[in-house]
Amino acid sequence: MNPDNDRTVWQYEKRKEIGIFLFFAILCCFEFYQFFIIKADGQLYGDFFSPLLNEDTLPISLLVSILTWVFAYTVYWVSRTEKKPKLEIDTTWPILLIYFLNLILTVTSNVGHVQAATKSGLSILTTIIPINYLILVNAAQAKLNKKFHLAALIFVVIDLYRLLLGATLKVAYISLTKWTRKKLFFLVILSPILIVLVQQLIEYKNDARGIKSSVESNLLINTISSRITLVPTIHYIASNSADISNFCTQEEYATVWKSAALSVLPKNLLGIDWPKTYNNCLIEYHLKASVDDSSVNFPWLMSLYVASIHSLLDFIAMFTFTAGLLLIILKASNSLLGRNGAIFKAWIVYEYFGSGNILHLTIPLYFLTILFIYSKLKQKDKGVS
Repeated sequence: MNPDNDRTVWQYEKRKEIGIFLFFAILCCFEFYQFFIIKADGQLYGDFFSPLLNEDTLPISLLVSILTWVFAYTVYWVSRTEKKPKLEIDTTWPILLIYFLNLILTVTSNVGHVQAATKSGLSILTTIIPINYLILVNAAQAKLNKKFHLAALIFVVIDLYRLLLGATLKVAYISLTKWTRKKLFFLVILSPILIVLVQQLIEYKNDARGIKSSVESNLLINTISSRITLVPTIHYIASNSADISNFCTQEEYATVWKSAALSVLPKNLLGIDWPKTYNNCLIEYHLKASVDDSSVNFPWLMSLYVASIHSLLDFIAMFTFTAGLLLIILKASNSLLGRNGAIFKAWIVYEYFGSGNILHLTIPLYFLTILFIYSKLKQKDKGVS
């Protein structure tokens, strides 16, 4: 054993865990910031821009949002493992080619563009190996090569072309797990430029989608906090919980297990419509209209709460099914990726707790299945050679 190598691995693992903790801590700080903005302006921001109702219960909504992130981090913390990975996927030229192909398909066929009039039949090619989860596995290496940085840049460009900013947040999260004193120093020096750059990205996205920002001052911090915080959504749901519960039990909205089953099927090829989930139901309740291909976050704990209002059986069924899927993902990640799966697992927990979208469980499970098959084929090739 090489003591120097062991020490390097230990230092990397320690920095990674600190970075993941800071990510959830920053989310909690944004919750407080958004709470004070809502209270001062008397408005809910984000997807539910509307006058603030039931102001006296807003602190409870803040508490629930904080507890959501604390619970999410606790789930991640409990799932940690020291196992060595059975599979490591560095960013090689073949892996980089996957990102390039996604970029070409996105630009030439408008795959995933939020303003595309129709869905491209080629979109299935971008879902065979989902790069939004592949990037998290590629980021597991202690030292990232230049190909990874190029892959990350392509990943962000694809999302910006689609008028989305999720990839930018994901790359920022990955960067946080890779912090060093040198990187922090340069971040502080370059922070004014980065702030201007991010603000330009937000304005680009809003202008392209014809969205006028609801907050004229402090555009950057308000836009970011209103998009990644839970307190506005939680307060809106809590203020209308009984009506939302009744609305979301209509036949046009699929059960969570039906949504899970259909989410991994090639719907365009099979002629199957996308099922409407709780996430679709919430925005349609808010707008009082049917909205195609549009959904909003419905935090997992709040979706369980709304299900419990309808019936205890609905709550038990939803909790058992979704918690079971999450447990399978965490166990599968530990078995296949070992300690290298930390960045992947923490993001999955964050994503599902925050969005409540069943796709954020079924697609990662599908992705891990692809990795498992690849791992077995790789072992078979080694055995033959």
